[in-house]
Amino acid sequence: MTQDFFMRLYTTEGTVHMADVLKMVPRRVTKEMNDFLCAPFTEKDVKEALFQMGPMKAPGPDGFRTHFFQKNWDLCGEDLTRVVLKVLNGDASPGDINSTFIVLIPKVQNPVSLGQFRPISLCNMVYKIISKALAN
Repeated sequence: MTQDFFMRLYTTEGTVHMADVLKMVPRRVTKEMNDFLCAPFTEKDVKEALFQMGPMKAPGPDGFRTHFFQKNWDLCGEDLTRVVLKVLNGDASPGDINSTFIVLIPKVQNPVSLGQFRPISLCNMVYKIISKALAN
């Protein structure tokens, strides 16, 4: 019942004539901007993303919080960076890194229907770092 409710809630009804719609959207990305956006990610990008994240956010399936990697950067930073860069630069697939717990958080006191819950995803740390680097 829960899966069906949220599948219907977050499923698109589809689009019609998307190519025609996209033709009307003006291009805003210059060649210089595109070159920057297509540049490979660097070690600096990974470390910057990690240290911008709150240290005590909820852990995901891997059980680690950001705090662990920030405090132990000297020990694990090189290995962590290597894994993250392989995914970010297209040399590896996220695979198990993409494993996520979905938790329902009540929006109100004493909820009585599924619409009164908000689903959140508890992703593992490597996935969060990849996402943060992409967002940056």
